[in-house]
Amino acid sequence: MNQIHVATGNPVRLDFRNEELPITVKLFRPKLYQDDQGYYCLFGPDPDAGISGYGNTKDEALYNWDTELKVRIRSNDLTDEAAQYALEILDDSVEYS
Repeated sequence: MNQIHVATGNPVRLDFRNEELPITVKLFRPKLYQDDQGYYCLFGPDPDAGISGYGNTKDEALYNWDTELKVRIRSNDLTDEAAQYALEILDDSVEYS
């Protein structure tokens, strides 16, 4: 699955070494953006096919993304490419085990 850069919004740099970030954020390194609405986080090719999170703050967007990732994985939808890709990464990850 390809990760793209979203054309709208300003990219926000993250320190993935930050101990307080959810482990899934550190592992998947989703892109974080800020726009007039707040912050949004994206992992995947686009907001429709990818896994997104939204919030008024960076932390809210990241934790919302973490929650959405878990919901998508638990759905066990075999046609959900982003969730299936995430499952493959999690299966291979020593950090998450």
